[in-house]
Amino acid sequence: MTMKINVLSQIGENCITPEDGELIHQLIYTCLSNGNSVELDFTGVRIFASPFFNVAIGQLFEDFKRDMLKEHLTFVGLTGHGSRVLQRVIENADLFYSNQTYRMALKTVITQKSESY
Repeated sequence: MTMKINVLSQIGENCITPEDGELIHQLIYTCLSNGNSVELDFTGVRIFASPFFNVAIGQLFEDFKRDMLKEHLTFVGLTGHGSRVLQRVIENADLFYSNQTYRMALKTVITQKSESY
């Protein structure tokens, strides 16, 4: 069964904040965990930012394989800009969660940078 999530009615015209991303993430995660497919409808959404997509979509890669997500998660109604931001987030999340060497190197750099401030 495919669950349809209307992002405009859940979030509004602006998909920007991690907090809004978390709301969408929880809806998606619950559906996928129950064996359902998800269609995210972004029709009417005007503004997109990577912090929203990082939380809503990116962190799904921690628990689900890219092939599974590709098969069971679809996106409709995205603007060109929204599609580009989403694609970048997907590529980065897939690399981060599928490559332990990359993940450890990134965490090391972030830790070093935070300690230098």
